[in-house]
Amino acid sequence: SAASDVYKRQVYDSAHNEYLQYLVTMGLFGLISYLGLLISSVGNCIKGMKIDKSFLPIAACIIAYGAQAFFNVEQPVTTPFLFVFLALAAGMRRRIEQTYQEN
Repeated sequence: SAASDVYKRQVYDSAHNEYLQYLVTMGLFGLISYLGLLISSVGNCIKGMKIDKSFLPIAACIIAYGAQAFFNVEQPVTTPFLFVFLALAAGMRRRIEQTYQEN
């Protein structure tokens, strides 16, 4: 049929799962590195929430991005925001640690 001919010619270049995409394109080491970045950032946010509650929305954004990554591919519009939130969390955590070391 005509419909099956269309699907035979279709090339799929995306897994529609960011983690599977990282595994296929960057290998196991790339996937573990990416997951380590996300998990350690959320962990730092949780530790930071004990001192400053403003870590909560940042952690929520990282967790939400991680959840949607199961069903989507990297988007040029949203992925930079993930890295902004990761950097914001790291900077806030560093500032808090420096403040407590000075006191």
